[in-house]
Amino acid sequence: MKIKSRYESGQALILITFAIIGLVGITGLAIDGGMAFSDRRHAQNAADTAALAGALAKINAQVTMSEADSRAPMRVAALDRAVSNGYDNNLVTNTVEVYTCDEVALGATCAAPYAGDSNYVQVVITSNVDTFFAKVIGIPQVHNRVEAIALADDDDSGPLFGGKGVVAANPDCPNDGSLKITGNADITINGGGMLSNSDDACAVKCSTSAGTLTVPDGITTAGGDFTWGGDCQDSLNGTTSSDETQFDYHADIPDLPEPPECDSSDLSNYSIPYTNYFTQPTTGTQVLASYLSPGYYNKFPPLKDQNGNQLKSTLVMLPGVYCVDTVLKLVDQNLYLYGDDVTIWVRAGNGFNINGGIVLLYATNGSHAPYSPHGTSNSAYKGYLIIVEPDYSGAVTSCTLEGNAYNKYEGAIFAPHCDVTINGTSDTPPDGINSQIIGYNVTINGGANLTINYDSDENPVASLPPRIGIPK
Repeated sequence: MKIKSRYESGQALILITFAIIGLVGITGLAIDGGMAFSDRRHAQNAADTAALAGALAKINAQVTMSEADSRAPMRVAALDRAVSNGYDNNLVTNTVEVYTCDEVALGATCAAPYAGDSNYVQVVITSNVDTFFAKVIGIPQVHNRVEAIALADDDDSGPLFGGKGVVAANPDCPNDGSLKITGNADITINGGGMLSNSDDACAVKCSTSAGTLTVPDGITTAGGDFTWGGDCQDSLNGTTSSDETQFDYHADIPDLPEPPECDSSDLSNYSIPYTNYFTQPTTGTQVLASYLSPGYYNKFPPLKDQNGNQLKSTLVMLPGVYCVDTVLKLVDQNLYLYGDDVTIWVRAGNGFNINGGIVLLYATNGSHAPYSPHGTSNSAYKGYLIIVEPDYSGAVTSCTLEGNAYNKYEGAIFAPHCDVTINGTSDTPPDGINSQIIGYNVTINGGANLTINYDSDENPVASLPPRIGIPK
């Protein structure tokens, strides 16, 4: 018979005590940890919805107030949404902080790439959750900190195609190249560079027999190669890159509304031209000119009015939109065409050919409402000089523009379903062509020194609706 030592008495009690502590700890981890996890998930949902509410309030407020003033209603809306989700910012059980991501001095902690950007709203919720079982092991509270960032972008406008000066939109280029640079003279593309949307080997084809090619902002493709000929590669002043992201040929091309001038199919849709004196900007000479009004023209520029009367050789276009039904042709060497604050809309299936006379054309600056889709003073065609309406189901058309020492163009040549050729027939002045050139395929031919300048202030922008959302 074994005799139990008195020193062994009470050991079971010690083991039971430790077991109870362990059980309480495990129970605390399960119950209190579950409560903390549930609160964290609830707090994150509250922060997400509060950030979205603040972003929406900020955008709505900016309709009538400045961006800085819109932050007050932003905070109110975000805090109200947090309260409705159980976080009332009482500074005891929870705190709710609302910032734009540029308000670092106030506590914004937005990470890259949102840091410093006022278009992002940050909501931070810190909550204190009392424990039950974990108190036994000295943990009276657990703390959660969650944050959410929401986009509040009221103006996502920007230059067309990222501000590229010359754009060949064809994603599947022909064998002879989508963006072609040819000729035997100096070619200069200032501002924005050149883009071929193709990812094939025919994306860019360049061949010069003399002269230089200067593209300070470089030539880029959507993955396609560069095919060099002659001395083109050696004469290039600029960089080349195949890292551009290919855009969707249909979806990413602006869908511009057809102007009301195109509603009529007869010549009654514009006023009979009248005659008055006009001082030619290039010569300073005062001459009698025929003044044309915006409207529909089956051929442009017209040679006669509706009554059959011969028009003057100097034509002045009054501000507005000119809809051309068939083909825009200008081949009369004696014609002087002037238009300021004008847009020429060429109907689908047609092109244009400007290769004669003296042409001074400046795009619409937005003064001739009511063409704006928002009813403001900004025309839907602001910055567009020539628009060739695309017919994606039909054949690609042909568009030719001659640059010479007298002609001046300002504003976009927008012809995404047209093969655009820009010819240098006599040396263009440095400010001769101030246009963004957008075609299906584009050929730049330096038969004489040719300069094309792109300035985002003189060309259209792509206007997108306000956006809110949680960044991915």
